Amino acid sequence: MRLSALLVPLRGRIAFSILAAGLGVFVSVSAEAQTASDPGELGDLKKLSLEQLSEVEVTTVSRNPEKLEDTASAIQVITGDDIRRSGATTIAEALRLASNLEVDQKNSHDWGISARGFNTDLSNKLLVMMDGRTLYTPLYSGVRWDVQNYLLADIDRIEVVSGPGATLWGANAVNGVINIISKSARDSQGVYAESTAGTEDRSGYGVRFGGMIGANVAYRVYDTYMDFGSLEYNNSGQSAHDAWSMHQTGFRLDADVSASTHVTVQGDAYQGHEGFVGGGISDVSGGNLLARWSQTVSDRANYSLQVYYDTAALRQPTLANVFAPFGYAQDRLDTFDVDFQNQWKLSSDVSFMWGLGYRGIQDDFTPSPGLGLNPPRLQQDIWSGFAQLTFQLRSDVEFIVGSKLERDDYTGFEVQPSARLQWSVAKDQLLWTSVSRAVRTPSRIDHDIAEPAAPPHILVGGDNFDAETLIAYEAGYRASLGSQVWGTDTTGTSACAATSAPTEPPNTDAAALCGRCRSTTAAQAEAISARTAAGRPVGTEVLTLNAPPDCSSARSRAACTSSPPMDSAASRSLDE
Repeated sequence: MRLSALLVPLRGRIAFSILAAGLGVFVSVSAEAQTASDPGELGDLKKLSLEQLSEVEVTTVSRNPEKLEDTASAIQVITGDDIRRSGATTIAEALRLASNLEVDQKNSHDWGISARGFNTDLSNKLLVMMDGRTLYTPLYSGVRWDVQNYLLADIDRIEVVSGPGATLWGANAVNGVINIISKSARDSQGVYAESTAGTEDRSGYGVRFGGMIGANVAYRVYDTYMDFGSLEYNNSGQSAHDAWSMHQTGFRLDADVSASTHVTVQGDAYQGHEGFVGGGISDVSGGNLLARWSQTVSDRANYSLQVYYDTAALRQPTLANVFAPFGYAQDRLDTFDVDFQNQWKLSSDVSFMWGLGYRGIQDDFTPSPGLGLNPPRLQQDIWSGFAQLTFQLRSDVEFIVGSKLERDDYTGFEVQPSARLQWSVAKDQLLWTSVSRAVRTPSRIDHDIAEPAAPPHILVGGDNFDAETLIAYEAGYRASLGSQVWGTDTTGTSACAATSAPTEPPNTDAAALCGRCRSTTAAQAEAISARTAAGRPVGTEVLTLNAPPDCSSARSRAACTSSPPMDSAASRSLDE
């Protein structure tokens, strides 16, 4: 059962929502103030029609902003408004909104998330990024979803791509790519606060403040805390002892250095404690700092440079068994990453994109009696480069070909090419096909694990662990089936298309009203006018999905004027 109330003051918004599900109760109170500099993008997004939503720009498929409807890939977008309405309290929970993902909660704090199957205890074939920073850990080729405790109110969208993305993003983008994109600091001005309390999500809060430094620099700072209770075993009702708590704080700064230059600096730090199923407490901590410089040279060229540092620390219990006693293993992982990208419009029909990257990883592992890594200290260097050409063969046909060359210390050089052909069958229809290669490179666990830590071992890694290889053949079709819903009112004296366009007042100019009755032809308008004048109902036989009406005739204007648009409540219900 969900109860919600929304109060909208003049310059702010206060929302109270209560969610009850089974034995768990979630209560949240949030307040957000908007200043005059806030463009109100969230409100604008809620008013978009299905046709307009398909024009939302995405960046994950091509590393370049493009309309969703023109994207030759199986992609879904979870908007910030979707997350807010869902009542999700973590990023992992919000990903349940993507139908092309398999989302499995293993315990109170651990999740298994994958695309196109292969959802195992350590899912390792899905590349996950946040604002260009990879969340994919080289320790075990997975994602620590428990430490991704970002303030959900500041997430702009989550782009979820099914299928390989290795040509642009590199190794481990095998079954898909998740790109979590936060809002610009300019779009999160003012004060925001939320709190939670319940039987499972026991307590928590989130606060954020955004402001301006002069006219060209926007910033925000935030702080979040969540305390989750233990789950219970279904068969016995006993506690799983997996309660956890997480505290995270961070900031973001966006600056327009000039009309063509933009700089972003952002960072986060977190610390948490997690109950370990079977006994013991796991301690996690870490942080990151990212800087990005974007420069538009001309309408034909642009480039960007991104640098980030990420550190993660883990102290985790290893259970006792016949081979080793109980103990704690510790790991400290530091990552330094540099990524450069340049795009050129070579001609009206050909564009070229290329980039270079370097990632340095240092891992320090302290073994427990039951788990070791050999060697305990490891330095890795990963070098990469990619190039991609886009050919506009015809106005409606595009061919994209490219490849990524990557070198790592485990498997050496890996080539990950792709070729993609897309055809705009009609204005709102797209057909595409592609072939690509992607690899999942070995992780530290694959290569260096030793159980127990001291000989004799029952499980060891190996130097001959090769990369997993995927050759993918894909074909897809995307179409907008319609942006209008037709219907008649209860009196049968008027008809109009219900869209998300704003409701006009009764005395609106006839030409504007004809814009609402988009599919009423001149002949239909005459029929509507005649039936309306005679007091007869307007039948559905005069309603078809044709071209916009000709408002030049007096009868057409009269028909549109006599057909008032539906009220906003009716429009919303039909849109939904």
